[in-house]
This record gives sequence, C-alpha cells and structure tokens, in this order.
Amino acid sequence: MKLALRRRSGRSSEPPAASFAAILDGHLLWVAVPARPGRLALRRADTAEVLDVAVEDVTDQSAYLAARIHLSGLDGAENRYDVVLVSPGQDPVALLTPPLPRAAVRPSRDDRTEHTLVRSPDGTLRVRTTLLPAAASLLAVRRLDDALEVTLTGAGRELAVLDDDDRPLVSWPVAGEVVTITRESLAGLAPITRPAVTGSTGHWRPVRRRDNDLADPRSGAPLPQIDHPEDDRPLLRLPWSRAGLLQVRVFGEDGDDA
Repeated sequence: MKLALRRRSGRSSEPPAASFAAILDGHLLWVAVPARPGRLALRRADTAEVLDVAVEDVTDQSAYLAARIHLSGLDGAENRYDVVLVSPGQDPVALLTPPLPRAAVRPSRDDRTEHTLVRSPDGTLRVRTTLLPAAASLLAVRRLDDALEVTLTGAGRELAVLDDDDRPLVSWPVAGEVVTITRESLAGLAPITRPAVTGSTGHWRPVRRRDNDLADPRSGAPLPQIDHPEDDRPLLRLPWSRAGLLQVRVFGEDGDDA
C-alpha cells in the first residue's frame, strides 16, 4: 500500500510526528513517521506499558519509518492507547499529530469493538477503543414472489421500525432466525427511511452488516427489494447506513420516498 505522507525534517532532536495515520478497515492502524531508529508501537495511555500486539514493518520509502499495527488484539475492552516510537536506550515517546480529519469508523473483527484515532489534549496521537451496543447481524436476504425472507443472527422477538418515541411503526415476527416482510404489511405506511431494530419494547438493538469491509457500506451492492405489484417501482428497500447498520426504506404508492 502506498501512503500519502506529509513531509517533515525528521531531525532526531524534534519530537516524532505522524506523517500518516489512519485506521483503514476497522482493525489495522497504518502509521508513518520521518525515518529514525526504533519501532512504532502502542502504549496504554497514562502508563509506561508498551503493548505486545502484532506490528508489521511496512516501510517502503527510505525517508520514513512505517508500520501496520493490528488492533484486533485489543477487542472487547474500552481503553485508550498512545501511538509511540520506541528507540534503543530511550523511553517510548508519543507521536505528535495535527488535528485529525473526520473519518468513517468501522467495527473491528469482533463486530462489537470500535477503534478510533483521536488527538489528545497535548497534541499526541491516540487510539480510543470503545464497545458498541449489542446488535443482531444480517446473514441473508432472499426475494420471494411478494415478500423478502430476512435471516438474522442474535435477533429478538421482532424486527421493527420505530417512530421518534420508540414506538413501532411496523413490525414483523421473528421465527427462529427468519423474518418475512410481506408486501401486504407495507399497506398504509407513509414514505420513511429509518433504522431497522430487533428485540422488544424497551430492549431494541440495531442490525449490523456482517463482515463489514467497506469504507462506506452505502456503496455496496443493493439487497433484494419488494416491488410494486404492477411494475418494477420499489415499495421497500433495505439500505445500509454509513455506519453499517440496516435501514428500512419505504416508498409511497407513487414511488415517492422519505
């Protein structure tokens, strides 16, 4: 992978500063600094503990030191970690970073943990690890004559779309792991685009994209849809949100949508 690097002088007397840093797929941190002796690593914030996580040297330009740090070993617990340079005979030094651009964040490999790059109050680069709310996962969608058969794992009693007061606008029962969304069940619904949730009153949880490997899931191949009975105008689609959460999009009888 070719990194778009910011040039700095790299003099060893200067504090190390990240020339590039990004978590590109939810569980791999790519980071580079101007070339100097040492290795890049993670340190538990506010401690001296340098973590024993997998780190690959991916340096491909002599002017830089670059690494790919595997974050999936940190899954399952909330914490903060400094990105540091570990040089021979010296204490680890946290990397400086300019303000970070807003970036899409994807779940890690366990689908329950999210790793985010942040800038600490003193201007250093950190990884913030947080736990995501419990969620069901979408396994498959199959198109029937006038319905969709949706297979979930970790689902509750119902699949539903809620209003602003968390009351169901429409819901479908879950039989085992399967939900059948019929064309008939959409009758009378106003055009909407809202998250799909599963569970029961007071215990709703979202439905996540399984094995989400897209920077923006909205650009992925569309899922099967329910069409108008007289032509191919859509009545219902199941799009993804940018965060990889399933949504329900209902069109009006004339094809209008929310």
